[in-house]
Amino acid sequence: MSAFNAYVYGTAGWLSLKALTLIVVPKVIITLLSPEVRNATGTSLLVLCIANANESTDLEEYFARFLGYAFLLIAVIVIYFSGAIPPSSTLAGSLPEEASNPKSPYGDRILTITTIFHSLCAIYYYIRYVNTKQIGFFLGMTGSIIMSVVGYWYMMFGKDKGHLSKRTGADKRTSGFPFTNAEAAKRKAGKAY
Repeated sequence: MSAFNAYVYGTAGWLSLKALTLIVVPKVIITLLSPEVRNATGTSLLVLCIANANESTDLEEYFARFLGYAFLLIAVIVIYFSGAIPPSSTLAGSLPEEASNPKSPYGDRILTITTIFHSLCAIYYYIRYVNTKQIGFFLGMTGSIIMSVVGYWYMMFGKDKGHLSKRTGADKRTSGFPFTNAEAAKRKAGKAY
């Protein structure tokens, strides 16, 4: 599995996890974010969630489920348009050669958009966590930071196949920052100017 496919499936998994939570148990999420639970001290969070689970309005529940369905839709769109799933053999046989190539022309665009999305979500979760000190925002921030870091890493380092030597198989690229080229430094140290 390539790094790009791992990122795409990770993004879809993270969005699906958030979506299923919002769709299946919206009252628990609404209760966790309610002011009564935030201002309570010395009481178990689980007891407060169960006690206040019936206080959510139909509108709050509707918006929570609607957001969950939107997250699921985004997850499906990311997988579909990134080319992470190659076309089936029956479909690939009827397509021209260039259309059956699993590399999607939208892959880089999907990567950029989802990485920016994860970054913006992480910033929002951080601001909410600093203001409310709720663990839900901290967990959301952590997941979004992980996904955005993986996305930025792939945009910087994952696209190149590298410049491999035909004779040794070693990577010919050299860099100065943040990694040093120790082999070049050894060769230069042996030569006197």
